[in-house]
Amino acid sequence: MQKAMDRSLGRLYADLERWLVDLNAELLAAESHRVLCARFCVEHTPDAESWMCEVLGPRGTGDLQLRESQQPLKQVYVQTSANFLEAMDGFEMLLPDDDKVLAERVRALTDWCGAFIAELGLVGLRADNLVGGQVGDVSQDLIEITRVDHDVKENEGNEMAYTEVMEYVRMAITMIGLTLRVRNDGQAPHL
Repeated sequence: MQKAMDRSLGRLYADLERWLVDLNAELLAAESHRVLCARFCVEHTPDAESWMCEVLGPRGTGDLQLRESQQPLKQVYVQTSANFLEAMDGFEMLLPDDDKVLAERVRALTDWCGAFIAELGLVGLRADNLVGGQVGDVSQDLIEITRVDHDVKENEGNEMAYTEVMEYVRMAITMIGLTLRVRNDGQAPHL
């Protein structure tokens, strides 16, 4: 089941990436997903229209033709929403599939982490709230992951390291989301 889910996410990533590039959107697939994940962590049920406007940029969702063709974004929203609303069981990041070059996957993962941390600030989590405690420690780890060299050689050791880091990031996002959900009193979270 998990492998089937991973393959469908890989296809979704590729389809969404092509669609967003064709539209000359403001954000690409991994960036779009991290924005949405950060919003789910802080807002719990973010507005889909607002998120799609951020992804698409100035064209927003006002263009009727564009509005009718938003299925890839809607699919990402629904899948991500299900992950967050079901206590994040099986949460997966929208990243390139395993058949892509390792350097491309590492770059996407590090970009995802950095942008996720930045997005937390944009949606209401102040930087001073990330200091200390478990969320602060994990956030610092995500920042360190952004500093990883993208120029990695294809070998079994690096593949294993990538898999371990990706799993750590997945669990970190799950922990951040659940912690913020528990601590949020309807306003910007105070950790």
